[in-house]
Amino acid sequence: KGLEIDPKDDWGFYGRGMIYEKLKKFDSAVRDYNRAIEIDPNYAEYYHVLGNYYNSLEKYKSSITNYKKAIELNPEEVNYYYSLTTSYEDQKDYQNALLIYDKLVEINPEESSIYYYRGLLFQNYLKNIESAEKDYFKALELNANYSNVYIQLGLIYQLKENKKALEYFKKAIEIDPETRNNYFPLINYYILLNDFDNAIKLIKKTIKSDPKDADGYYKLSLIYLKQKDYLNAFFELTRALEKKIEFKDYYILDFDGITRIELAEMYYKRAELSKILNSQKLMCED
Repeated sequence: KGLEIDPKDDWGFYGRGMIYEKLKKFDSAVRDYNRAIEIDPNYAEYYHVLGNYYNSLEKYKSSITNYKKAIELNPEEVNYYYSLTTSYEDQKDYQNALLIYDKLVEINPEESSIYYYRGLLFQNYLKNIESAEKDYFKALELNANYSNVYIQLGLIYQLKENKKALEYFKKAIEIDPETRNNYFPLINYYILLNDFDNAIKLIKKTIKSDPKDADGYYKLSLIYLKQKDYLNAFFELTRALEKKIEFKDYYILDFDGITRIELAEMYYKRAELSKILNSQKLMCED
């Protein structure tokens, strides 16, 4: 009704566009976003929202164009730069993403998260570990309680210095013991070191804090499998599958989550364990 009364209400078109997008009526959403821009072409957020829409559809050329326009109109809004880096990274244009992070550092050199995200770019995509470390240490200089930074440093040092890696992983948990994701890097590292006792201890702690923790049971089953404790491996794997089914809409809290392929592998492992257990049972009966 408001739009019928005032066809020049850019905010109204913008709001209705967001509703259309939530309803997945994308053509109508884009039409309304563009109408809002026609009415007020100098409002940066309209371009940003339109850029987000195009980025969600992987139409990166359009998203980048709109993000750049938003930045042109409001160069002090750092979120527009972050959005632009996302589009560049999603289309694997890492050098341009790096240029935008460099620009963010110029704009706000005291913001620790900029160094963290640029560090991730160096570490995961540009494979420049030295630059990643430098950015992570700068982030900690600005914010000594940045738990995610300690996790990334742990991942770097686990390849070269066990003691330091353990120190960083433990520090992340010490800073933020309530976030379950902070435990998994240390759990994975204990498993890598074959330190199963400490791994099991931490896994049980995460399970206790969240009854929906299918991933915790799955990791327990893998440890017992490595130890050739097939009965407990089968038991924990069954519990993991039960939790996965029971909480089918629940995202398992691991770095990659459990994909359908991994779920199929879990069923396969359980079937194989069942064969082993049955054969052991037959041997005992003989």
